[in-house]
Amino acid sequence: MRIFILLLILFLGCESSSSSVVGPSDCDGIEDSCGVCNGDNSTCDTDGGEDDGGADDGGADDGGADDGGSDDGGADDGGSDDGGETDGGETDDGETGGVSGGCDLPINTIYLDGGHVLYNVNFIIGGFQWTVDDATVDSSAGGDAETAGFTVQANGSMVIAFSFTGGSIPQGCGTLTEMVLSGDVTGLSGIVFSTSSGEAVDVTYYDDSNDNQDILGCTDSTACNFNSEATVDDNSCQYNDCEGVCGG
Repeated sequence: MRIFILLLILFLGCESSSSSVVGPSDCDGIEDSCGVCNGDNSTCDTDGGEDDGGADDGGADDGGADDGGSDDGGADDGGSDDGGETDGGETDDGETGGVSGGCDLPINTIYLDGGHVLYNVNFIIGGFQWTVDDATVDSSAGGDAETAGFTVQANGSMVIAFSFTGGSIPQGCGTLTEMVLSGDVTGLSGIVFSTSSGEAVDVTYYDDSNDNQDILGCTDSTACNFNSEATVDDNSCQYNDCEGVCGG
């Protein structure tokens, strides 16, 4: 019996000893700290075995699009101009700029501004007449005609002016006379002008309804009455004489 107990003790002791003995390693070299044979410690998981979310910080930029990935509102500031029209496309009263005085007119034309008859001529005026369209003339006075001593007579829609004393109106531009009218006048017709010597001169009514109308005048830059705005030469060019007098 004692022999059996002794053998049992010896057997259990051998089992305990064999379980605690580490056998020889299969690595022919040196294991690194990560347990890899001949390793370089690079495979160790230093922060819990997982990287930060599997993507580096900012793996996608803010919101997947750069700041301002679309411009403000998809259109640049002022993508259309103010109201779609340029400032000053029209004058303050909503109409295109027109004649503001006689000197704005082409040579040898007249124009009715309200009751004021504006003119621009290159000859000395000895007399004139016209018919007022769609209105009657109550009276006519003032202007350069009165200054020159002209008698201006109104009869219905017709105006005629002359001088009993042989007076004349110098060539130039300005306001010829001022009429008081009744009715919705549309213009002047039947226009007749004469020089101080009684010769007829072709004077026309300026129609500003056509922005592209031709401007008559002297287009010869060497003439003393050259009109830089003229688009059609009207054979009105004059030249200085030997004393320097234009048209002398």
